[in-house]
Amino acid sequence: DDKFSQFAEAIAGLRNLLDSPRYQEMSKILLCMSTQPGEGKTITSCSLAMSCAQSGQKTLLIDFDMRRPRLARIFEKKHTDFHSLPHTLAKADTSLFEQLPTPSGVENLDVVFSKASSEISPANLMGSGAIVEFFTWVREHYDRVIIDSPPFGIVGDVMVLASLADAVMIMCCPDRTRYQPIKHAARHLGESGARVIGVIVNDVDF
Repeated sequence: DDKFSQFAEAIAGLRNLLDSPRYQEMSKILLCMSTQPGEGKTITSCSLAMSCAQSGQKTLLIDFDMRRPRLARIFEKKHTDFHSLPHTLAKADTSLFEQLPTPSGVENLDVVFSKASSEISPANLMGSGAIVEFFTWVREHYDRVIIDSPPFGIVGDVMVLASLADAVMIMCCPDRTRYQPIKHAARHLGESGARVIGVIVNDVDF
């Protein structure tokens, strides 16, 4: 929330880069991913979405980590406050999509939250046509869409999401991330047709 902190300045710089002529056409739907948990992917996704919204863009932040969703806790939402993404996708009814975006409390920013369920398989959802229809819907209704994904390699969801997003940003943290997993992820994403536009390095000691 501190617009003048070093972190906020870095996020604003990233947003300005994405809005530049070089990246503007390929950054409407952005997937933020990491190779393992705890590298700053979720907080970066949230902050980038807030920065886009504050710049006047109608922005949607989506919690696609359907096994370990975290955005509801970050935005202090109870499970009764929102419609869950996996539960809505499982119904395969496109008319229900408009119920998913929940006001975040930040102007121009809506959030799609997820609730974990033992009865719904995220892997099966990823193979359904409802995912493609949902991406078509969000593309029509928002200026920018930021996706918070599960870690790469733990599940196959990222490959599906990356193929539907316009571009992928890989998150890493100097003290945690190993070079080979990032190289492996970038290569596999590229081979699948995804566009990896860069790596975000988090928690750097300047």
